[in-house]
Formats: sequence, C-alpha cells, structure tokens
Amino acid sequence: MKRMLFLVLIILVSGCQQDDACIAMAGQNDQAHYCLLPAAQAPTLALTQQVQIDWKDQTFTLLSVLESDAAATTMVTLTPTGQTLFSLRQDAQGVVLKSAAPLPPGFNPRALLALVQLALWPEDKLRAGLTGCLRLEASAARRTLHCDAAALLEVTYLERPESYRLQWFSVPLNLQATAVQE
Repeated sequence: MKRMLFLVLIILVSGCQQDDACIAMAGQNDQAHYCLLPAAQAPTLALTQQVQIDWKDQTFTLLSVLESDAAATTMVTLTPTGQTLFSLRQDAQGVVLKSAAPLPPGFNPRALLALVQLALWPEDKLRAGLTGCLRLEASAARRTLHCDAAALLEVTYLERPESYRLQWFSVPLNLQATAVQE
C-alpha cells in the first residue's frame, strides 16, 4: 500500500514547483503556471468520487471525498477499502496536508488541488488563476488548458459535471473521477 501511495503522489508532483500558490503545468515552462484560487472563491460542493489513475502502464484506484465552500476546501483520499491515505485542507491560512503514511520528499498538495479546481470550479473564476501563456477553452462537455497552441490539460465531462476524465499531457497522467451516489 505504501508503494502505491508513493507512486500516486509522484504522479501528482511531476512538473510542480514549490511556489506557495502556483503550479507549473508544463514542466520547465515559466510561462505556464496555474495559481490556486483562494478558498473564498470555492463553489459549495460535497461529493465522493471513485478515482482511477493511469500512469506508466499502471492503474491505481482511490476514493476521494471533497467538501468545499467559501471558508475551506477539504479533500480526503482513501484506499478502496476505506483507509485514509492523506487529507488536504485549503483555507484563508493556506494549504495543510495530513498524511497517514510517509510521503515522498517534495510532495506538493497544491498540484492535487489545482487539478480539482481546473475540473470542478466555475470557468469564470478559473480564468483568474491563469498566468503567462495559459488560456482556457471551455464548453459544457470539455475544458482544455493551453499554453500558446499546445494543449496541456484536458477535462472531458462524463454523465454529470462531477464525473470527468482528465488528461495532463506533460506529466503524462490520465485520471477518471466518477461521482459515487450517496
């Protein structure tokens, strides 16, 4: 289980910088950073998702419980059997990570929050977090984050907006999050 957690976390930190608020979306490209939106701009959400991550010919399945409102965003990530792997909380004071297992050096929880924001936050608010060459194309079925002409990340919505397929091309990472009916 620790090996699985280590690999999943390595996926999430690839391409990230240690900047307090911004995530490198295209490796070393200094113009392609997404800056996390403040917790006060979060939509009100409460959802549980089954998350499947495909990376380098390996597949990982996790559960994610997400709650957000204008005060804070909290995400708890669990194994399929319900064991907590780690939790993240973003509020006015910043981002706090609590892990139930040792995490690899350099793990940046902001990368995970950036992916969640890019998939689930309202389009108009996301545009405020874009810097440099980044631009967002969005429709009801899809969002694509570009740097100049290159697509960096694509979110394709499935049956519901809370269920989506995400591809982060520079990592490369494929993720599918499916809302679980409660």
